[in-house]
Amino acid sequence: MTERNSTGSRWPSSVIGAGFAVAVVLYCYVVIRWPDNFFADDSYFYFQVAWNIARGFGSTFNNVMPTNGYHPLWMLVCVTVFKIFPAKSAAVHGIGAMISLLDAGALVLLWRILGRVAPGFWWIAILAYAPFCFLTQLGTEGALSGFFLAALVLATYKLCEAPSGAKGFIFALCGALAVLSRLDNIFIVSLIFLACYIAAPANVRAQVRRTLLLCIPVYVVLWGAYVGSNLHWFGTIQPISGMLKAHPHGEVRHFSKPPHIALLGFGTVIAGTLILARISRDTFFRVVELPFAIGVVFHAAYITFVMSSETRWSWYYTSWVLLSAILVSRIVFFALAKRGEALRIGLAATALVLLFYVWLLGDRRFGHTIDVSTQSGFEEVKSVPLHTAIAYDKPGRLAFYSDVRIVAIDGLMGDISFQHELATKGIAEFDARNHVDAFVGPTQPLDEYERKVMCEQVYLSSMRFHCVATGPGAWTVDGVEIFARLTGASAGSLALPRKNLLTNNPIVAIWRLPAGPDEQHEEQVQAPAVRP
Repeated sequence: MTERNSTGSRWPSSVIGAGFAVAVVLYCYVVIRWPDNFFADDSYFYFQVAWNIARGFGSTFNNVMPTNGYHPLWMLVCVTVFKIFPAKSAAVHGIGAMISLLDAGALVLLWRILGRVAPGFWWIAILAYAPFCFLTQLGTEGALSGFFLAALVLATYKLCEAPSGAKGFIFALCGALAVLSRLDNIFIVSLIFLACYIAAPANVRAQVRRTLLLCIPVYVVLWGAYVGSNLHWFGTIQPISGMLKAHPHGEVRHFSKPPHIALLGFGTVIAGTLILARISRDTFFRVVELPFAIGVVFHAAYITFVMSSETRWSWYYTSWVLLSAILVSRIVFFALAKRGEALRIGLAATALVLLFYVWLLGDRRFGHTIDVSTQSGFEEVKSVPLHTAIAYDKPGRLAFYSDVRIVAIDGLMGDISFQHELATKGIAEFDARNHVDAFVGPTQPLDEYERKVMCEQVYLSSMRFHCVATGPGAWTVDGVEIFARLTGASAGSLALPRKNLLTNNPIVAIWRLPAGPDEQHEEQVQAPAVRP
């Protein structure tokens, strides 16, 4: 990674560029070698659905109901990996390799972008973005989203420098795929499109506008195919997961802070945009940085005021960190570009050492070992003879690493019909028809924090646990009321007596549910009343 516009001797820059390349390879190695250590439970939603699609079972998480609760392009990537590696144990390494390839591709694109708009200071963006994209995206769609957003940034600048039909097509393709890789990128993509139309350089503005309009069919075809397939197969234009997260019925609405990386990224975007607005309102600022930043603000407002609080637990703020890396690189470039080559080389070398140090920390945290308690917990779940289980939360790993059909009661891996069935027929009828024989709940007993979050509160807009005190600072679940998340209607209660507890490990507790309709009715009548 040696910049194209360096001055003076290229030898120090070449050495530093090679060092950054080696660092990226090391980050890739850890992710590919120990992928399970990087994957969040949501990652296994994708893997389980992709595995079913690859085997010809359709778009389903559990073979009980269909689902479209995912970002489509990343699901297509996962399906491709499972087609190549049908065995789950091999496929997770293949997915780790795909994530690493996409992250490395995004870093190369950043290098190319900053070689044009902040020559000599690309290493700042690599230092900021590489640890994030390798160590905190946790294996879902972030890598793909980051790659296409970086590609869109480069395509935007090229289009506004010297417009042509080919550049317009690439711009439209990158924008359309960025949205299909993560749907809430629509804020960023649409605003960059608008900025190009309004703020392209005056000498090429008419040609840029004509090119943008001519390439609209690219969006129509790609986005239209996705929307049409949703309407045809699922009766909705949006994923069920997004629909349900925007309907937090019964949930206590309160502001839940995003993780520290998101807060730091958002703060950097706002401050960096204001600084650049004062020191350089060049073409790149007008058509990329400013509209991108406004898109980030819209995204932040959307997840804060529209989506349920569980969305703000996520670490997937790739677009915020990507833009932060670009903004910081540009600000340092304008501040230090005239300060001499020696200073830049010294700072770049320091950044390289820091990047290796962060890799070492990540290697110690994620590499070499797998959490023994987690591994043994999954083995224990696999040893319990179950057919179909309702899961209260985090069902991804359970479904992927066992043969049990897992029904996520929060509905994110379901469909609209499941929500309507819960509201109109109740959970007992669903359990009886689908031979549900277990409930997967939180590890017992609950501590004080878990009691406050789960007991007598609507948890994930879909359930409310009844708990009894079993000791100082300890509570045990003995019943749960289920809700249809889309409407907020109660679907009935399930009794979870201690005598039915099959297993209790560091991952989950599993209760046996009644085997037949008569037994279900008898136990539900005896279920403890849940206070409103």
